[in-house]
Amino acid sequence: MIKIVFSEIESPTTADNAIDLGRTSAVRSVNTSKTPVTVNLIDPTSKNIKSITLSGGESLILKKTLEERVFCSSKTVRISGVSIY
Repeated sequence: MIKIVFSEIESPTTADNAIDLGRTSAVRSVNTSKTPVTVNLIDPTSKNIKSITLSGGESLILKKTLEERVFCSSKTVRISGVSIY
């Protein structure tokens, strides 16, 4: 079961503007466009980035650490912080 704990917002598009979504343990990403986009998780300490491609119209829930921040390659991605139970 998942619970949305951080309201859905338009994704930031740079690492400098990445957001931790209220230190949630996962992010729900929805690509509202028809083209592929990249969802990125960045560790604010090490600056390591993990990425995944989201197809047009696709959505996913991606686990993350509480510290990791999220940004995407396009503002067409809507993100929200979720907790997984």
